[in-house]
This record gives sequence, structure tokens and C-alpha cells, in this order.
Amino acid sequence: METTAQLAKDVKKHIKQVAVIEMWGQPLWAPGNVWYDVEDVKGDADVLRLQLVVPKGERPILEVVGPKSAKVSGDRLVVGEVRLLRWSGEEFKPPPGAKGPALIVR
Repeated sequence: METTAQLAKDVKKHIKQVAVIEMWGQPLWAPGNVWYDVEDVKGDADVLRLQLVVPKGERPILEVVGPKSAKVSGDRLVVGEVRLLRWSGEEFKPPPGAKGPALIVR
């Protein structure tokens, strides 16, 4: 199984410019923004952190806690399961009956 640090390296290597982010099939909400620049990616313990930049210059962080079944393919990251996702201080847990990937970054 790939470590979170190795996953961060793979994401950083392949996803450099902009990303569309979906959580459990829904676009990540941010007023007026659909695209995000990926500024930095770090992984430690079991948390993957993506430092993003939105057109307004804000720098939100997306934290992926407990990523499982994660794969980077081309310019796409797919994470099958997570314990939770954090976005701008708000936590999102898997919804009941969630099917499909927990997170897609492309």
C-alpha cells in the first residue's frame, strides 16, 4: 500500500496546474469558483494536504484524512475511501450509502 507521503509526491508530479475537485460525486463548493490551481501537496501520517489557490487569491487547504484505494493516473487523482475530508475548516464525512470514489481531483 502506498504511503500518504508517496501519494503526495505522485500528486505533485502529475497534477500541477488546475484541478476540478469532486467529493462523493459533487463539485467542491466555493462561491464563483470551479477551477483551482494546485500550489503544493504534502502527505504525513495519514493526511494528504492539497494547498490550492483560487482566482481571488485565497489559499484554501483540502485535507484528505485516511485515504484508501488512492491512485494517480495521468493528471487525475481518485481516492476510493476516506475517513473524512476537510475544506476551509469544515469537515465532510462519507454520506450514508455513498457509492463511488470519495474524492476525484483532475
